[in-house]
Amino acid sequence: MASNIRSRYAAKLAATANLKQKSHSINSLNSLVLLLPAGEFHLAMLDKAATKLPVVGHDVTLEQVAKLHFFDVLNDDDEPAFGMTEPFLVRKSHLEALERWADWKTLQGYLAPLGLEPAIVFRNTPMRVQRGIEEPFYVGDLRIMFNDGPDIAIS
Repeated sequence: MASNIRSRYAAKLAATANLKQKSHSINSLNSLVLLLPAGEFHLAMLDKAATKLPVVGHDVTLEQVAKLHFFDVLNDDDEPAFGMTEPFLVRKSHLEALERWADWKTLQGYLAPLGLEPAIVFRNTPMRVQRGIEEPFYVGDLRIMFNDGPDIAIS
């Protein structure tokens, strides 16, 4: 199953980037992941205010974000990888200590045997949001990176 998800993800990224080769290095695949549009791009395209985004760990769980923006997009043959970087708001305290955030550890533990690992891409511009939480938030998006390993063949 692990190799199926890795291969499917590699194929989705390659198809989105219009790459034709049948084998990709981990470095080239991770470069493609990082080249996906930032969450803020989606905001601009939808003309949506950042303050209206869901707060991960408050309005939605990290598991829900991963399911909706990674696994559902991965399994939808008609959806390009661009849909994987939908934005959300994340607390400063979560970003400063991901390794102590229970949701993060759970996602990390689930992805590790698949040869994948989570990352959050965010712009270092804090903002205040009136959600009953008195700390800065950041607009971020979830990225799933490939761990070290051999090149991934795409069928």
